[in-house]
Amino acid sequence: MVGLITLIPALSFVLIILTGFKLKDKAAIVSICALAASFILSLYLSIGVFRSGPIEINYAWFSLSSFALRIDLISAWMLLLVSGVALLIQIYSIGYMKGDPRFHRFFAYMSLFCSAMLGLVLANNLLLLYIFWELVGLCSYLLISFWFEKPSAAAAGRKAFIFTRAGDIGFFLGILLISFNLKTFDFNMIFSSANNLPSVTLTAITLLLFCGAVGKSAQFPLHVWLPDAMEGPTPVSALIHAATMVAAGVYMVARLFPLFALAPVTLMTIGYIGIITALLAGTIAVVQTDIKKVLAYSTISQLGFMMLAMGSRAPMAGMFHLISHGFFKALLFLGAGSIIHAVHSNEMNDMSGIRRAMPVTFITFMIGTLALSGIPPFSGFFSKDEVLLAAFHNMPAAFGLAVIAVFLTAFYMFRLCFKIFPGQAKEHGHESPLVMTIPLMILAVPAFGFGFFNPFRGAEAEAASRIVLISSLSAALLGIFCAWLLYGLKVVSLSSAKKTFLYRLVQNKYYMDEFYDRLAGAAVLSASKIFSLFDSYVIDGIVNLAGLAATAFASLNRLFDVYIVDGLVNLSGAATMFFSDRLRKIQTGFIQSYLLFIVAGISIILIIRR
Repeated sequence: MVGLITLIPALSFVLIILTGFKLKDKAAIVSICALAASFILSLYLSIGVFRSGPIEINYAWFSLSSFALRIDLISAWMLLLVSGVALLIQIYSIGYMKGDPRFHRFFAYMSLFCSAMLGLVLANNLLLLYIFWELVGLCSYLLISFWFEKPSAAAAGRKAFIFTRAGDIGFFLGILLISFNLKTFDFNMIFSSANNLPSVTLTAITLLLFCGAVGKSAQFPLHVWLPDAMEGPTPVSALIHAATMVAAGVYMVARLFPLFALAPVTLMTIGYIGIITALLAGTIAVVQTDIKKVLAYSTISQLGFMMLAMGSRAPMAGMFHLISHGFFKALLFLGAGSIIHAVHSNEMNDMSGIRRAMPVTFITFMIGTLALSGIPPFSGFFSKDEVLLAAFHNMPAAFGLAVIAVFLTAFYMFRLCFKIFPGQAKEHGHESPLVMTIPLMILAVPAFGFGFFNPFRGAEAEAASRIVLISSLSAALLGIFCAWLLYGLKVVSLSSAKKTFLYRLVQNKYYMDEFYDRLAGAAVLSASKIFSLFDSYVIDGIVNLAGLAATAFASLNRLFDVYIVDGLVNLSGAATMFFSDRLRKIQTGFIQSYLLFIVAGISIILIIRR
């Protein structure tokens, strides 16, 4: 049953790929039924885990590793999040992707994506984890560049693939170091024997493993791929941002936390990279005009919060925020997709006044916004404060920066709401069909109430201190108030602010893309030119020289064949012709001549014998 959780969606992928041209729109039913089966199995097994403890499955594979699967508290909730949210997103996709010429292929890719993520969650050794880790990266490339006929979508898919691979190089080297030093890939054996490693080795291993999380979970400085990933269909954005790819890095750190806990330098690095990422992305989100880009930078910022929790030695707080964030971020992305589906534009300036035209979308979107902003009693308030509490106790220098990030989150989300919901309704605005709004209503329930139920309470069971509570709530309310003044009441004109250097710096995303294009890109282009010259003059030269040598040898071989081999054959034939021509004259046809030859021959024989 554990293996079937990831196997069933993989089989649906194979079925749709092989018969999708016949299934057409029915491909969605196959994919949704497969994922529903995985969700039911996950729910059944998770209830057993919550009651009786972890489930571990080990199949013999080879000497260094087994095919090991494990469901414990962390992986059980991740299974429910991935399968449950992905199921709602796939149902929503029926309406959103209706009429797309590659409808069946979309659901095939979604099935494979979910299968890979579920396998990643279940993996109980590094080798199996890495296999599913890379498969998730491949699926993200296929889905982000799904509309590959658009140059921007194709470029976004390549960018995501390249930047995540950059982090995965470090991840792979970390796995090799573990294998070299500990001779195992099994998590349990790694945790039990890692204490014997030198601190320098442990720090190197954990930093390299964290490189993979930096790429997958879009942490600074490899965060630049995630906003461009919005070029894919909105359900893909919801799935990547809420329950699958970007959660993989945070989940990996939490899953391997007994190893990371032995490397304090690595934990401090994780915490500070997390808070830098949260602030960087939060400031960029403030000036975005594309609704999906705002949510994308919001995801990067919240992932920074989760990494801050890991660095603050509170992995359960990070996982609590990951699960909570998965619900309300999926709700927000699907709500954005509902709005885009109605107004046919991503720009917030084209969406004003949709509150009355789309009441269900408006109410559910506001629930997601309040949860993300950390307003009680919504789920984000509880999970965010767990992270802030851990930072307050273990990384006090980062706590103040985290409070600023809370302010930015509330500010840019209510800026978005004040720009799209009030005002005169657009004529083309309309509520989405039930197949799209029902998932919104379902997701709104955990986005509102999940915070009351903290499944990870234990290691961080302490209630939020009064300082943390007052600081975070004050920052969130101040952010909402400022957004209301600037974008609700519009008491101040922002036209002059847009001309400042600081605004241009943030609007251009701190020129990180230009940095990679001109520095890393220029280096790649220069290296490509060098390799091109090397290919033209060295590789091609060697190939051409080998061709000339082969031609010369063939010419010599031809001369030898013509004048020696053929010559000997022709000489033997000429000699035979010469002698046969002479011997032929003996055959005269006269009996007298034959008798003369006989007599002469006998005479010679007699003379010789004497």
